[in-house]
Formats: sequence, C-alpha cells, structure tokens
Amino acid sequence: MLQVVYDTNTGQVLQWQDTDKYNYAPIPSNLSTLEVTQDQWNNQQGEWFVANGQLTQQMPLSIAQSRQLSIIKTAFNQAMISPYTSTVLSKPVDYNQQSLLNVQGLITYLQANPTITSIQFRCAYNNFIQLTLTQLQSLLLEMIQYGLSLHQKKWTLESEINNATTISAVQSITW
Repeated sequence: MLQVVYDTNTGQVLQWQDTDKYNYAPIPSNLSTLEVTQDQWNNQQGEWFVANGQLTQQMPLSIAQSRQLSIIKTAFNQAMISPYTSTVLSKPVDYNQQSLLNVQGLITYLQANPTITSIQFRCAYNNFIQLTLTQLQSLLLEMIQYGLSLHQKKWTLESEINNATTISAVQSITW
C-alpha cells in the first residue's frame, strides 16, 4: 500500500511510505496515514498536506500562519539583542538584558557617589563616551521604551497574522 504519514494538527505530510516494500515503525498518536494513488506517489515533489481527508499541495491557512509567526518571532528575538541608534546619545547602543542591567548599575553607582559627575560608557561596537547621571537615566528610559516598542510591534504583527484570512495576506506580514 502507498501512503503518506501526516501531522494531524497541521496536515503537513511528513513521510511517504510504501508498506508493500518496507516495514515502518508504529505511527505516534499525533500522526495519521492516508492512502495515496500511484499518480500521487509518482508526484511527491514539493510540499504536501492532508486537508479534509484529501492530499493537496494547497497549504492550509493555519500552516501559513504558524510559519509566519515563527518568522516574526525570529526577527523579534534578533531585534531584542541587536544594537539600535540611541536618540539620547546619537550613537549605536547595545540592546539586551545585560545592557539594561549595566546602565542601571552605572546609574546606581553615580547616585551612590555624588562627587563623580560622569562615567565611561561603552556603546555598541566598542565605542566609549563619558555620560552624566542625567544622560544615563535618559538612556535607560529610552532603552525601556525601545524594548516596549519591539514587543508592541511583535504583538501587532501576531494579531494581524492570526486575523488574516488568506495565505497571501499572511505571507505579506513581515517585520
């Protein structure tokens, strides 16, 4: 018998099997099989899905949404660790969790040592500048706002993807 093994949640075909020629391991509970014709077997190229009990190359909307959400998540994660140009400093600044902690630490240090009026700060790409307490506080606020804007952009795009009604509309939503 010729059959495909597919994911019952997504419909995505994962494997083509010829059970007359080969023995296969038992199918896990989240997968299922569908018998295919010889013509379908001969045309395995490309990506296949099972929708409404039929083999098709038409991607289900849910798969397109899942893939686009993954692309958005990857872009968001990259943005969360990439430098951005600070409007406070007019220079590229690293943006990640450690950078936020470093700026908070410098603020705490200057607040505890009022006789020190500025401190060296390392921007992105190993560029150093002197910053005052006020500049560091402004930078921290800007960094928090930047992170929030990244989250808001991600949430908006996720909502647009989840509410899109066609595959082309889903695929047109990018970071």
